[in-house]
Amino acid sequence: MLPLLAGWDGALQVGRIFEYDGAGGCYERFDFSTIGSGTPFAEGTLRLGFNAEMDRDAAIELGALAMYEAGDNDRAPGDRTSYGTSFP
Repeated sequence: MLPLLAGWDGALQVGRIFEYDGAGGCYERFDFSTIGSGTPFAEGTLRLGFNAEMDRDAAIELGALAMYEAGDNDRAPGDRTSYGTSFP
């Protein structure tokens, strides 16, 4: 399992996303990021719906849709209820 870290940078007043590779390299993403076996499905949903100017509610809705699409189309996790917890 590879980590994905996302949060709010209070000093810069922006959201920040960092993803890591298998060798421990850390990369900052500036739009969105996905990780795991459902990546092709989630990333496709995000690419189609992402807009840098979207509001919080639209971003939460798009994120939930991406998680649903990943779980519905990727059989590796077992079922669509195999998610962690998401905090808006």
